[in-house]
Parts: sequence; C-alpha cells; structure tokens
Amino acid sequence: MKEMLMKRFIEIISPYKEDLPKSVVHCFTGNKEALEKYIEMGFYIGITGWLCDERRGKHLIDLIPIIPLDKLMIETDCPYLLPRDMGIDNSTRNEPQFLKHIAERIAEIRPESKELLFSAIYMNSLDFFDITFQE
Repeated sequence: MKEMLMKRFIEIISPYKEDLPKSVVHCFTGNKEALEKYIEMGFYIGITGWLCDERRGKHLIDLIPIIPLDKLMIETDCPYLLPRDMGIDNSTRNEPQFLKHIAERIAEIRPESKELLFSAIYMNSLDFFDITFQE
C-alpha cells in the first residue's frame, strides 16, 4: 500500500516539479525506489528517530548514504519517534534536544566526517528556510 501511494504521489506531482517550492519528505521511512524518486524530484529528505529503532529503521542504514549531502535534513517528529537506542523510557516524548543523537547515528553510517556532515545539515536547514545572515 505504501509503495502504491508513493508512486501515485510522484505521478500526481511530477508535472508540477518545476513550479514546486522547496520541499522536504517528512520522516522518510520508504524504500530505495521511493528515495531515488524523491531525490530526482529535488526534495530534501528528513530523517527522524525512526533510524534509531532496531525493529523498524534497519533498512534506512543502507539508504542514508544514498541521500545527497545537500538534501539531508534531520527531524524530531516531536512528540513521536523518540530514538529508541538512547535507552530512555519509552513514555518520554521526543524533543529537539535529541536531534544530536540522530545526527550522530547518521554520522556512523555516512562516509563524510562528522564535522562536514553536521555543517551540511545546518546549512541545508538555512537553505530550506531561506535564512541568511546580513553583516
């Protein structure tokens, strides 16, 4: 069902690709085919604590290195998707303070240095939200 919906979504939105604003695939949990289609569309890819769930996030370990560095974002999906591998009580709500854990988990998977990865994630968020600094 999920794959069918992804294909239908891409089918519907593809004719408008050039007119779309910057877009992020929120809480990406899909397969390689979906990831490749989203990348082709120019979407940013949001990774959440789902990655840190040994039951549901295993497949993301193989997909995260495929995401172009300039399209990678991290998200909390607060209050949901607490990174399970943190060893925190499951009744705890997810919060922005746990983003660092998600970024560090991504750094274990990707080939770039942690510094380059963290810098890219930061710059991607500035770019996505059109945040600039004036001197």
